[in-house]
Parts: sequence; structure tokens; C-alpha cells
Amino acid sequence: MVPEDLFSLALGLVPPWLVDHVTFTVEEKRLDLHINFPKGRRFACPVCGEACPVNDTRDHTAARDHPTGPVSAGGNPQQIGRF
Repeated sequence: MVPEDLFSLALGLVPPWLVDHVTFTVEEKRLDLHINFPKGRRFACPVCGEACPVNDTRDHTAARDHPTGPVSAGGNPQQIGRF
């Protein structure tokens, strides 16, 4: 099993969501997981249910606390929870 599939399973991601890139830096004690969806994927409108294209695909980062210590996904810690 490749790391991307392992982390997608561990996070409980369901299609179309997936981990598409994993990097780990020992020196920084940093694990980066990039969560994405297949290009061209359409999502159901929450109001009418019609399949609509995605308009916002910019990178978002957040830092989270983890039981084993702080875990950072990059970005500014003041951006926690803002997506």
C-alpha cells in the first residue's frame, strides 16, 4: 500500500477526496499531507443537487494540535480552522 492510500484510509476520506501527496521531513519533524480531488470533478449543489464545477482550488493550510504534540500542515498558526 502506498503512503497516499494509507493516509487516505487512516483519515477516513471517501471519494472523491484523497491524499495525493505525502512528504515527511525528519529534521523538521514535519509531515505534510496534501488532500485533493480529481481534476474536473463536479460536486452536488447543496441547494438544488445539480452537479456543478469547482471554482476554488487554491491551496489552504492549517495547523492542528495532536495528542502526541503539535502537528503543523504549514501556514500561519493564526489561520487555524479558516478554510
